[in-house]
Amino acid sequence: MVRSRRIGALTVLGLVAALGTVAPSSATAAQSQTITFTNSVQSGADWYRGDSILGFEYSAEAEASSGLQVVYSIAPESAGVCSISTHPLFPSDGTWAPISFDHAGTCTIWADQPGDADYLPAPRATQTFQIEKVPTWIDQVKAKRGLPGHAARFSARLKTWRFVSSMWIGVEPFDGEPVTFSVAGRPVCTGTTGADGIATCQGPLLRSELSRLRFTATYAGTNDYKSVSGSAFFILG
Repeated sequence: MVRSRRIGALTVLGLVAALGTVAPSSATAAQSQTITFTNSVQSGADWYRGDSILGFEYSAEAEASSGLQVVYSIAPESAGVCSISTHPLFPSDGTWAPISFDHAGTCTIWADQPGDADYLPAPRATQTFQIEKVPTWIDQVKAKRGLPGHAARFSARLKTWRFVSSMWIGVEPFDGEPVTFSVAGRPVCTGTTGADGIATCQGPLLRSELSRLRFTATYAGTNDYKSVSGSAFFILG
């Protein structure tokens, strides 16, 4: 009995000694990281028809605290409003992403970093801004009321921001858009703007409208372009 206990005790001591010789683990826990956007879009930036020679209107830039490359994407709810440009001369390299303004609306950009052996995945960073509708202007609003029983003749010019050269934006004629002319709130006729931005049409006035001195030209706008109106006095003739 005594011998058996002695052997058992020696066995336990041997196991303890063996375990004590195991080298401590050299593995290091992965570090956390964060992502920060380092720039922002100009407040109220207008959508200039996406005609930029660069193929994009904004450069999104973000940094990961780990120094690893950032992965950019567009939030699903912003699809159709903005996109990451695939222009071959300006590829995204992880330090920035070229963003195209496709339509008016809310653009949300995502920045992610999936991590590696040394860093955990970073919490997603987001950048959100509003792409405003493009301003429009209306001028050269004219109309001849004519004699009783004859149609009144209307005209007006519509303009908007456009690229007038590869890198220059200016106020230019806005073609292919409807302009409606009304008297005392009643639409009389609608004309479509030509290459010069001028819309013309003619329509009869009601007897009660013959004494009216003014009329209004209105562009209703679209999802991307602002509405605008202008009024003027009738010209007799």
